[in-house]
Amino acid sequence: MSLRAVVCSLLGLLTVGWLAVWSSAGWAGEGSRQLTHIVMGLGLLGLCAQSRPLAIRPLAIPYFFASAAALLLVLLPGVGQTVNGSQRWLSLGPLGTWQPSEFAKLALILILARVYQGRNPGWRAFLTAGACTGLLFALIAKQPDLGTALVLGAIFVGMSWVAGAPSLGLFGLIGGGAALAPFALHDYQKNRLLIFLHPETDPRGLGYHITQSQLAIGSGGWVGQGLGQGALSQNGFVPENWTDFVFSVIGEELGLLGAWGLLALGALLAVQLLRVSWTCRDRYESMVCSGVCTLLGFQGLVNLSMTVGLAPVVGIPLPFCTYGGSAMLINLVGIGLILGAAQADNTAPKLQELLKKTEPEVTG
Repeated sequence: MSLRAVVCSLLGLLTVGWLAVWSSAGWAGEGSRQLTHIVMGLGLLGLCAQSRPLAIRPLAIPYFFASAAALLLVLLPGVGQTVNGSQRWLSLGPLGTWQPSEFAKLALILILARVYQGRNPGWRAFLTAGACTGLLFALIAKQPDLGTALVLGAIFVGMSWVAGAPSLGLFGLIGGGAALAPFALHDYQKNRLLIFLHPETDPRGLGYHITQSQLAIGSGGWVGQGLGQGALSQNGFVPENWTDFVFSVIGEELGLLGAWGLLALGALLAVQLLRVSWTCRDRYESMVCSGVCTLLGFQGLVNLSMTVGLAPVVGIPLPFCTYGGSAMLINLVGIGLILGAAQADNTAPKLQELLKKTEPEVTG
């Protein structure tokens, strides 16, 4: 892994994302808070990069149950805060509001890495992993938060596949979940999943977000209209575009070249992180890296597809770009864990070589 490539691509993504948030939401509110989130997240990244993920393995189980408890607190009347019909946030006073479901993503990665740390996991490990995922999935779906619940499902599928879990159970669970989905979703969620096929049939209702996002991205042309100059972004035609639709701001104000640049930075970062996941010597650390890669990759692909009309609107953020403190901290902590694993793997061969040089020669 090239540390320089990781740092440059990550800082590039953070910069472009913050500029889009600042342009669409302003400095006085979300712009300044997002910068605070980035600084805090980079500090946590530095701390995590100084040690191996193995050091936090004993914390996986208590962190998992603490996350489940926080998700339960969110559902209690008078405790969790409701915004736009969803009860997802906890107020921490001067620290602002935090979203426990974001911390549950990392909790699931750490607990699944522990469950799958043995070679060739069997049905017992698979069922244990499924039970852990199901608990967090149910609590988050109850909020309701379909997007985050889908992210947990993707983490489970991705890590189970990498671990070599029973294929029959994995594909059976995917098929069963797809078959039961129509009966478990709310009516508005079903409509949201279907409207993306033909958003023009309801351009002022359910198809409004997709239609306006496509118009904003298309109006940017090659070089964009300039930061702070996007007609649709600056005049509220794409609602809350500093959150899940931040890519529409990038497309309109930085143009096709800016959008391609963002995609190139994301691809460069993904390649470097995947290299660590594939070459990691320790099984537990390899599983943690795989989980983080799945988390970031799935969210990025779904968000980008959503903003251009290739996927339904499900409320999944764009990593390192979408406004939000909880998501920013967890994503940067995940990068820090991968950097810690990479540095440990780079140190091991050098240490072995040094030990060989210092061994006394044995003569016959």
